[in-house]
Amino acid sequence: MLGTEHTSQRGITSTPRKGLGMKNITKNQKLAAITETTLIVAIDVGAYKHHARAFDWRGIEQQKKAFTFSNDRHGFESFLNWIEHIQLESQSTEVMVGLEPTGHYWFPLFEFLQAHKLHLVITSPVSVKQTKETSTNSASKSDTQDPKAIAHVMMSGNYQEVYRPQGTCAELRKAYTVRNSVMEQNKATVNRIHAWASTYFPEWHKVYSCIQCVSLLMVLRQAPLPMDIVELGVKGILKHWRACQLRGVGRDRAERLVEEAKRSVGITEAAEIARDEIQILLQHYDLQKAQLARLDKRLEQLVEKYPRGTRLRQIPGIDLQLAAGFLAEVGEISRFPSAAQLQSYAGLDILQNSSGKHKGRSRISRRGRNRLRRVMFMAALSVVSNTSEFRAVHEYYKHRKKNPLTPMQAMIAVACKLLRLFYAILVKGVSYDPAKVTLGAAPPCSETTQAA
Repeated sequence: MLGTEHTSQRGITSTPRKGLGMKNITKNQKLAAITETTLIVAIDVGAYKHHARAFDWRGIEQQKKAFTFSNDRHGFESFLNWIEHIQLESQSTEVMVGLEPTGHYWFPLFEFLQAHKLHLVITSPVSVKQTKETSTNSASKSDTQDPKAIAHVMMSGNYQEVYRPQGTCAELRKAYTVRNSVMEQNKATVNRIHAWASTYFPEWHKVYSCIQCVSLLMVLRQAPLPMDIVELGVKGILKHWRACQLRGVGRDRAERLVEEAKRSVGITEAAEIARDEIQILLQHYDLQKAQLARLDKRLEQLVEKYPRGTRLRQIPGIDLQLAAGFLAEVGEISRFPSAAQLQSYAGLDILQNSSGKHKGRSRISRRGRNRLRRVMFMAALSVVSNTSEFRAVHEYYKHRKKNPLTPMQAMIAVACKLLRLFYAILVKGVSYDPAKVTLGAAPPCSETTQAA
């Protein structure tokens, strides 16, 4: 942001970006970046059309009307021509473009402006809404008026630098996002299979504990309805299992399945359509399982490419999904000067609630990337379940004499400690040492057990 100017191919100049972390640049630096020669351009993003307004450093608008351009190359080119025209009229030497991110619609515009070396920043929707209501004393929303509020937020220094991962980090984040999407689809498919089985063969749970048992799904493929299972018989079921090279199930399971099918009270109407439905669901299930396996293999390759990424899996309880999720959400770890800023980025920083003599309860901010916060919470649950050292830390937080925490608060504290450990492993290159986990935090295991 500060320093030498960049000049685009079209003659538009802008200040370069500096600092990719959320809080790497102080507010004073952000305010100092807006000078008398800075042209502030604010954009309200839409699905098909964007609306832009231009202001000088004092907030004086340079055009009477908002400029509307389409979300395509022709519109982006006209937007650059518009900026260049205003820059010549106002004699501005720098351009700062800001917008309020709206879903995924701003991604193409960001890539286009980045290719033309324009400085792009984003503003928080909360800040934009508060500024708009303060200035107009109204909660009304207008696509042509919203850029004014965005510009005022930028001039107050309450903007953030844009970070878009590149290279391995970009592939890792995309692969992890796609895997989460496929996993959600798979969960929905499993729920539909469960609902189908409970409708047409409700007695299945007396033989199996889970609808995803391989032998049960094999039977449903061959004989979906109870009448089909009875017709197939014990010998037919065993023959089918052997043909599929399934081990671990025997005659007893097959006999129980046939007996429950004979006494089934499941629905018998629309049997042909019911058979078609379960076959379609099973095809979706098989396809999604194959997609997950392929994505897991790709994630493993990307984690190995990430510098020191495989070291995270040395911690007991941290599997491929947790390691990949952390790396995907963080991106380039070097952009965070300290673990405290990474903790703030995850929304796990502590907010104080005190005024005068009042001492309120502290809590985490829950700002930043909620997916990263979720990954760290799941990782904390895993390490507490799989390691004695993190279990001791969790017990210590719950039973310490000064300011004991609730079980949930203690789990959040473990998540913060684990996040700092991840940072040290990736940035400093240290190896995981179980003895250092409890150092300075938890008493010896015997004391923890007695306190519990």
